[in-house]
Formats: sequence, structure tokens, C-alpha cells
Amino acid sequence: MNGSKETGLTDIDEILKTISHAEATPEKLTSITDEGGFMHLSVELMKETASIVALAAGVLPPGSEKWNRDQAVVGGNFVRLAKLLSAHLDQVCQKRQETAFIFSRLLFENLVNIKFLIRNASPDLFDSYVRYALRHERKLRDVIHTNITAREGEKWHIENRMLSSIERYATRSGVKIDDITPNKPKDWGGKNFYEKTKDVGLESTYIALYGGSSRSIHGTWTDILDHHLEFSEDDFSPNFEWGRPRPQQILPIAQLILETTREFLLYVGSAPEALIIHRIDSIFANVKAIDSAHESWLSSLSDPEVNQQ
Repeated sequence: MNGSKETGLTDIDEILKTISHAEATPEKLTSITDEGGFMHLSVELMKETASIVALAAGVLPPGSEKWNRDQAVVGGNFVRLAKLLSAHLDQVCQKRQETAFIFSRLLFENLVNIKFLIRNASPDLFDSYVRYALRHERKLRDVIHTNITAREGEKWHIENRMLSSIERYATRSGVKIDDITPNKPKDWGGKNFYEKTKDVGLESTYIALYGGSSRSIHGTWTDILDHHLEFSEDDFSPNFEWGRPRPQQILPIAQLILETTREFLLYVGSAPEALIIHRIDSIFANVKAIDSAHESWLSSLSDPEVNQQ
């Protein structure tokens, strides 16, 4: 799907009609009596969100059938978002909380990057993003050349393939590998990740959606204690059971995804944007409604262990 002349507003409208719409009506929300009901509706809303993200990822600027390199930096990141969301949703549906947390972290980082790229869009920023990524290729190429010199010019077949791959990266990126400085820039865009979250107004969610889920990425003691061990008095035993994802662990990321998708469509400036944004706004309202209803339900519980999670 793209925003070229082959795709018109009628096509987008027809595609939107095929995407199931999950409504969190007051009647439906008040009829839910357990967390399973909230979780079911949350997953349905996330599925709808994933479909909209996949649709938006294929929308190109008006009159365009391809991206140039700078457009591809943003567009490629948004395609990555669609794939990460699919993987996250897969783990949620398989009731695997631990790995769903890992994808939450990856999603948040991707979302911040997209927002930062869009809000600060410039040729210099996109070039910084590309050059930062190619530092690894420059370092790897230098190591290969050092090894070849040490063997008095003998070049292995695998080294030929690696050098060709590095050169392809550089050519497709519109830069020369010799012009890449191995240790500069220190951070693309001149900011580290936390500074980027501040730039896009997400520093308050940094700890919850990035710092907290980092425990699952790196396997810290708190992650091991929460998910992979059973504790009894002062002894431990293995825990091979998967944790169950909960609504409060997917609804906030769904809201950020919808906000970012809206920004992306406005940035692209495509003809179908209004139709898709109208659907985004509807999903967002439903996500907010179920989030509020679920929090109210949690606060009514007498079990403090469930209430405080």
C-alpha cells in the first residue's frame, strides 16, 4: 500500500472497512467483571492499532512511488515499528509477559526515534543518523584491513564478502566509508537517548517504558526475581511459568503508537491521511476509555497485591 497515483481515497476507505473496529462502549466496559475481560478488549484494540500502523507504514508522499534517502530514514523506522508491534502482539497473545516487556522497550525506543526525527527533520539530522550507524562498518573495515596487512596481503574469502557488504551499506547510504569517523558522532542528532525523550516530551515515561523494561532486556536481579524464581521464606527454586500480560502493560504503549502514527501521517502529508487519522482518533478514545475503566476496577479491589501491580 502506498500513497502513489495507484492508491486513491476510495482504496484507503475500503481497506479501513476491512479492519475490525473494537469499541470500548460504556455498556461494554461496565459489563466486565474480571481482568480477563479488560485484557481481551485491550488486545482487540492493539490488533486494530497494529493494522492501522501497517497501513500507515505504506503511505508515501503525494506523487511519490519511492523514498529518497532522507525520507527512508523516517519511513524505514516506521516500517520497523509495524514489525515490532506485530512481534509484541504475538508475545502478548501467547501470554508471555517476560518477552512482551522486551518488545515494549524496543517499541518505546523506536517511537522516540521517529518522533525526534520528525520534529527535528533536516538534512543534517538525517545525515547524522546514517553516519552514526555506519561507525560500526568503518571500525569493522579497519579491523579487516589490519588483519590482511598482518598476513602480508592475504585476503580471505569471508573478508572479501564482508568488505563488499560494507561498501554496499556506504553506497546505498550516499556516503563514502572513508569519510566516516569511527567514534563520531557520539550520539546521532547530538543528543543521547534520554535527551531525545525530553526533546519529544516523553521523559516522564522514560523510567516506566524504557528503564523498567530494561530489566527484561538485560536480565537484572529484579527481572530474575520477578519472573524466573519462586521464593519461599529464604530459599529459591526455578520458575518456568510465563507471566501473564496485563492491560496496564500494553495500553500506554498503544497510546504512544497511535500518537506517533498520527505524527507520521501529518509529516508525510499524503492524501489519505485524514481518513486514517479519523480512525486513529477513534481507537485512541477507546484505548483511553478502557485504560480509565481498568484503573477504576483495580482501585475497587480489596487484594492489595493485585491492586498495586
